[in-house]
Parts: sequence; structure tokens; C-alpha cells
Amino acid sequence: MMMSALGAGGMVLLTDGVRRADEHNPRGYFEHSAVLGLGDDSEWLKPHAGKVVKILSHLLGYVPVLEVSTKVLMMVRPLPEVVASQDTMLKLNSSSPEMARLMSRDFGQTLTWAKEQSHLDVLEVDYRAFIEQAEEQSRRVAAFLGKSLDIEAMVRVVDPKLYRQRVKDNLAPEAAD
Repeated sequence: MMMSALGAGGMVLLTDGVRRADEHNPRGYFEHSAVLGLGDDSEWLKPHAGKVVKILSHLLGYVPVLEVSTKVLMMVRPLPEVVASQDTMLKLNSSSPEMARLMSRDFGQTLTWAKEQSHLDVLEVDYRAFIEQAEEQSRRVAAFLGKSLDIEAMVRVVDPKLYRQRVKDNLAPEAAD
């Protein structure tokens, strides 16, 4: 959702189009497959400074230090929702409070680490807040990035119907409205 919003807002996205839109992400994945190899090679990122790239939180430590501060939007979502979403996409049945707890701990450690890095400038963006308050959150993101983005276009790409894995009590997914 964030990648789609940033692209609509006018940012240049670094994607490779390898992973196509499907029933799980009908608007696409907005990924670049080279990101998965960041641990082995991060030099390919350097010529793309200023572009937006989607990086999984556990790979953030491999982002190279650039001459300018790297802006990081950390999408924060209840981990049971993330686990349920992955289970649905991968046709698994592993959703468990324990898995969500472990992922939450790892994400929390990554977020703390990222905020301590002098070359990273981090903004936490709550996933649900971005859906429910798209205009306010889009303005917040644009201000953080220091960019004049098309806020109306960003808001238009937010589709609450695509928020299908929600949690009520941070323990179990609930059906989307």
C-alpha cells in the first residue's frame, strides 16, 4: 500500500516487476528481487539514491551508508495480521500467537536499531492509521520525506477493502468488513 501511495504521489519506485499482481495483492507487490540478496551485495543500491525501494525489516541492516541520510518508512502493523496475511498468501496454517510474538520481538529490535543509526532517518507509519486517515498520514509522510507529493493521488490508492487481515485483540485475525 505504501509503495503504491508513494508512486501515485510522484516518487520514483525501484521495482523489477518480477512479482506480478495476484488475488492477494491485486495492485502488485512493488518489489525488486535484488533486495533479497542485500546481505551478499548492497552496492547495486547506491546508484539508486533518491528512489523508493521496499526492503523487509530484517534486511535493513544491509542498506549501505550513503552520502545523504536514508529515509526509512517503517510500516507498523500488528504481527498477527502479518502472519495471517502470509499464511493466506502461502496457503499455510501456521498462524499462532507464538510466531507473532517472535516476529514482533525481531521487528522491535530492528526498529530500535534503525533509530540508533546516524545514517538512517526513521518514521514509523501505522498501517491501520494510514488506511483510516489516509490524507493526514500522507501529509505526514510527505513532510518527513521533504517532498511535495500529490496527496490526493496518494489518498486515492488507499482501499480499505484490501485490508483483509485485521486483529481485534492482537491475538487473532478477524474478518474484514
